[in-house]
Amino acid sequence: MMLRARLRMVLSEPLSAPGEDLEMMNFDVFISYPHQDKATADAACATLEAAGIRCWIAPRDVAPGAEWAASIVDAIDRCRVMVLIFSSAANQSKQIHREVQRAFDREVPVVPFRIENIIPEKSLAYYMGPVHWLDALTPPVEQHLQKLLVSIKALVQADIAKPTNEAAATGNFIGRNAEGLGLQDDKVTEQGSETRRAGETTREEDRQLDTETDDTEAGPESEAAIVASDTGIGDQTAAQPATKGLAQPDHLWRSLATGRARVAIAAIASMIIVVPAAYLIYQFVYSPAERPASCIQGYSQIAQAARVHYRVPSEDSFYYKEPTDSGSYCEVELIIQGRRIPGKNEYQSAKTLGRVRYTRSGTWLKPSFNIIGWFDA
Repeated sequence: MMLRARLRMVLSEPLSAPGEDLEMMNFDVFISYPHQDKATADAACATLEAAGIRCWIAPRDVAPGAEWAASIVDAIDRCRVMVLIFSSAANQSKQIHREVQRAFDREVPVVPFRIENIIPEKSLAYYMGPVHWLDALTPPVEQHLQKLLVSIKALVQADIAKPTNEAAATGNFIGRNAEGLGLQDDKVTEQGSETRRAGETTREEDRQLDTETDDTEAGPESEAAIVASDTGIGDQTAAQPATKGLAQPDHLWRSLATGRARVAIAAIASMIIVVPAAYLIYQFVYSPAERPASCIQGYSQIAQAARVHYRVPSEDSFYYKEPTDSGSYCEVELIIQGRRIPGKNEYQSAKTLGRVRYTRSGTWLKPSFNIIGWFDA
């Protein structure tokens, strides 16, 4: 009978569709590359997967019939690290720019593997400026792939250990709070028991005092008191003086509560005024000594160096556009306006000399600038 019931239960269970219980697979590494560098990307993929690191690379891992862009976005969102095969082709590829932007938006670490000695475009430099680069400029490329493998292993292991550490810290925090709440509940329970015992003792003493007073009184008034106590009138009369006696502590408590509220409001108002004022004082007095130098501060030094480099006469008007900050360096376009036409507030036609690229270091109060190179127009 039991076997027959079990068989009916199994046959009544619905069958799941193939692949219904399979979760969407997560990958360790997303490899971003232009099609011109497919050989290098395949070599990097083979090196990482030989060490047990799961890689996602197009077009191999794009499902048949799936949309290409959606597959790329899903893979970047599910990976732990992105490897960027960086070359001149990657530098010019808008698709590579979008993939890097997506990785930084999702806070995915990006490891650039540079196979050509070029400077990234502005849009890539915005993201890749502070990132450490792995250079693979000298053959053989296999030795550089081993360095890439070591870096990827460290990043993957750190990402795997992160949820465990966060869960452990959260568990300890919850445990400590639970213990603290348990101790507070025990204290509140003990205080409530003591308060109830004190109240019962006080009521017992009041009843004994009322009984002794009734016994000592004589005459018709005592009989009236007994009748009143039997009908409940005496209890109401006795309760009135007690209520009047409790009114004074209650009024005092309300006064103290109102005073505390006023003190709290005054303290909050003071912090609203004092904290912003202290922050502004810090920004204008102490912060410039710690603030890094800006590209704009190099105007005068770059102008003097440009006059010497391009041999611009002192009588010619010389000016420059606002510099652009690319993260790792600054760049400014230099223009010579020419000499002023006598008797008119006009100048000869402007002429663009070129661009200068420089780096800055130091602080806001003590900046330092170093010219990288000149790019003639």
